[in-house]
Amino acid sequence: MIIKMINFVNDFNIELDREKIFKLMKCHVGSGAYIEACKVFNKLQNEFSGLIDPKGIFSLTERSDPFGSIEPVNRSKKIVLAAVTLGASLEDRIQGLFAEGEYLEGMMLDVIADEYLFNMSNLMYEEIVRACQPFGLKLSCRVTPGDAGMPMAFQRVIFDAIRADLNLALDITNYYMLKPVKSMMYLYGADEEFSNIQRNQSCENCENSTCTYREEPIIVIVEEGSRSFEVVYNPKESLLHTLVKKADLVSPCGGHGTCGKCKILLLEGEIEITESDYKKLSDEEILAGYRLACSAFPSQNCKIRILSEADRKSLIITDFIEKRNELHPWIETISIVLPENRRSGTSAVQWVKDVTSERKFSLKSLWSLSEILEANNPPETLFLSMSEEEVFDISDRFKDKFGIVVDIGTTTVVVGLVNLQTGELCDRHPVLNSQKKYGADVITRIQYASQKLPNLLELNAAILNDILDGIEYLCQTCNIDPSSIHDIVVAGNTTMLHLFMGIHCKTIGVSPFLSVSLYKHVFNFGEVFKRDLIQSRVSIMPGIAAYVGSDIVMGVLNCNMDLKDEIALLIDIGTNGEMVIGNKSRLMCLATAAGPAFEGANISCGTGCVDGAINAIYIEGDTFKFTTIGNNSPVGICGSGVIDMVYSSLSYGIIDETGHIENAELKEGIMISDSPESTKISFSQKDFREVQLAKSAIRTGIDILISRFGCSYGDIKRVYIAGGFGSKMDIKSAVGIGMIPQALEGIVVSIGNSALGGAIDYILDKNNDDRVNRILHITEYVDISKDKNFNDLFIDNLTFGSK
Repeated sequence: MIIKMINFVNDFNIELDREKIFKLMKCHVGSGAYIEACKVFNKLQNEFSGLIDPKGIFSLTERSDPFGSIEPVNRSKKIVLAAVTLGASLEDRIQGLFAEGEYLEGMMLDVIADEYLFNMSNLMYEEIVRACQPFGLKLSCRVTPGDAGMPMAFQRVIFDAIRADLNLALDITNYYMLKPVKSMMYLYGADEEFSNIQRNQSCENCENSTCTYREEPIIVIVEEGSRSFEVVYNPKESLLHTLVKKADLVSPCGGHGTCGKCKILLLEGEIEITESDYKKLSDEEILAGYRLACSAFPSQNCKIRILSEADRKSLIITDFIEKRNELHPWIETISIVLPENRRSGTSAVQWVKDVTSERKFSLKSLWSLSEILEANNPPETLFLSMSEEEVFDISDRFKDKFGIVVDIGTTTVVVGLVNLQTGELCDRHPVLNSQKKYGADVITRIQYASQKLPNLLELNAAILNDILDGIEYLCQTCNIDPSSIHDIVVAGNTTMLHLFMGIHCKTIGVSPFLSVSLYKHVFNFGEVFKRDLIQSRVSIMPGIAAYVGSDIVMGVLNCNMDLKDEIALLIDIGTNGEMVIGNKSRLMCLATAAGPAFEGANISCGTGCVDGAINAIYIEGDTFKFTTIGNNSPVGICGSGVIDMVYSSLSYGIIDETGHIENAELKEGIMISDSPESTKISFSQKDFREVQLAKSAIRTGIDILISRFGCSYGDIKRVYIAGGFGSKMDIKSAVGIGMIPQALEGIVVSIGNSALGGAIDYILDKNNDDRVNRILHITEYVDISKDKNFNDLFIDNLTFGSK
């Protein structure tokens, strides 16, 4: 390939950096040669400009076949071929100095030339970026012949393509070396899909580990709560992306710079203040050293502090409707009496075939049986542990069998331990979902997981580790051996279950919102968790739609909505706002995009349900009063406090029904807590707008669902409010701002974590599998976005006030 369109660059005004030159030469203050080196540098600095003829050329062109195998160029539609040279005179001068025995001068001039050449490529990079901007193209990192994955032979390909012999007076040897030596050729990928990179070149794929230009890693010391650790910062990405792999740094917006929640405090070193910092942080915070991790790109070693939500005790709702379940677990233990007349020539398995039907035997069960028979006095009774398909253990004594139930929420994860013989819930272990640091809502996580496979694997590992930690905790606190766990039931919203299984979920986030599967799936423990800690099956509960998952199906099961004649309404007030209406004859459901405001994510001083979160707000006299979780100093406002704040402000005329703050002096925010001993907490005009949108989404969903089902408020006999936020929400406040219809206020009950309760119902009674299948069969899904009344109702429901 020969390119006709060539861009020439001849204006290189580069100042020599003495300290950088000396660093490359490993010449430091106090060394024996330092004073002499300073004299030589001054001499060469005056001489250098007369020795060079700096020129550069580049060309933007279509990517051709020879470059199709080079990473990351193979992902681009176009490429940029480039070359720079210092001319022949400099090379002659360097060789002359060495020939004259002036080794220090020759070595320093050689280093100066290399440094100048690299700086030329950096200036060329800026020219290339400007040339690509009109076409909407962004560049990959620079790739140079000789880098890993790009053989030196490509030097000839670039040389011929840009006619370097004619345009730069260069020559190339049979071994692909350029003459003059102080010349360089390289290329970039150019494509609309590339992200803007922070650097011209990367040492990542270079195999020359002794190169003096090789960049040293940037070390960031992180203080998080009571621990301190180091991370190696990757300059290709923001500090946030480096930190989320090691620390509990929350970024509800997924690192897009819009939420302002990923604050870090700079303790040592420097991090440049960015436009995002000025937008989201106060002047006082910036002066104190606060930065947003999502827009932080350290250029040197530094020390930071982050405040982790995990350092505060979280209040996660684990209560649910407890019922006296009939015990028909999927895993059962039966006893058999061995025959007195044990005939020779038969097999021990034959003795138990009558009670095990056609079940197969696991190798472990056969091994256990053989051990029992080896005993001097074999027992008269055997205890068989079985699923419907398999005898998986045989023992000479009765042993309790346990099951694990899991509710994977977008914000929280609850793991419970259940005794399958007694039906007792032994204990439960709630934690914040570790995926939260990658984004507060499912859409943000879908976007993150869809960027590249390692991101999906990160999210998968995060939730698996949360569950494994929960299982380990429960085994320790309840003093049971993990080998006694034989059944695991997992429920959650559809996206969380995709990430739990480690399967792609991009199609859930875009129309027509297609999930890979909504069916029930049963796997073995090792297949899901990639380890052999437990010999158990793992049942993943079925869902209804991309945004109505198995957590809602389990909620219906736990409320017995499918068994009753009376019409009931189940609402899970959270990021997705799922709801179901109906009775045993028919059910109807939908999901509405409420967003994470009720989780505190999009609120300027919002937080999760952690110690110190303001969970109730009221006005006394002309002052805002509040209570906090744990009666600790306030650290932010959680969802129930947010609803109270809006209701109190509306009731006292601080805002009107449109959410507008009436007093001009309060436009910057209403101060709730400004105690010098604690965090300043306020509520802004933007916060009221966020609640407006979330509240309208929930109310519009309720109105459409009731209308589509074909009933009136009076026909509904019970309203179940599920989820952590709903359990602590003041119903009066929710009705007062218009989120819950006033006509339903007297029949609202909070039921806590109905998904966990339903999972327990399922694991303790296998007959509930038929109920789950029937729930799926009688449930109709409503796509709220296609409802003809949606837009009008949503706009109408934006106003605050009971109705």
